Amino acid sequence: MIEFIRLLLPEIILSAAALFLLGLDLFPARKLKSIILTVSILSLLAALILLARNPLQGRAFGMLVNDSFSTFFKILAVLSALLILLISEKDPDLMGPHAGSFTSLILLSTVGTMFLSSAEDFLILFGGHKKDYTQTQAYKELDQLL
Repeated sequence: MIEFIRLLLPEIILSAAALFLLGLDLFPARKLKSIILTVSILSLLAALILLARNPLQGRAFGMLVNDSFSTFFKILAVLSALLILLISEKDPDLMGPHAGSFTSLILLSTVGTMFLSSAEDFLILFGGHKKDYTQTQAYKELDQLL
C-alpha cells in the first residue's frame, strides 16, 4: 500500500494543493492572489521534482502504470500547467477575485491528465477523461455566471 502512495505522490500533492486553494478562495482578501499563485507554482514544482528525480516504476491498483513513457507525459503536463499559470498571472479576469478557483481547476486538470498518461485499463482512461471534461465545463459555467 505504501508503494502505491509513493507511485502516486505527485498526483496527491497536486490534489491536496488544489483543495487548499479552493479553501483559500473562500476568503475575500485581495492580498491572497500572490499566496494562491505561489502555492500553485510551488506544488507544480514539487510534483515536477518528484517526477524528474525519482521516476518510480511499477503499477498502482492494477490500473495505473508508471514507466518512462507515462513519466514523460506527466512531466509535459506539469510543465504546461506551469506555463499556463505563469502566462495568466497578469490577466485580471483569470487571476481576479476567483484566482483560487482558476488555479485549482488548472491543478486538477493536470492531475486528470497525469492519470490519463499512466492509464492501463479503459476504466481509468474514461475516468481521467471525464475528470478533465467536467472541470472544463465547470469553468465555462463559472465564467458565464460572472
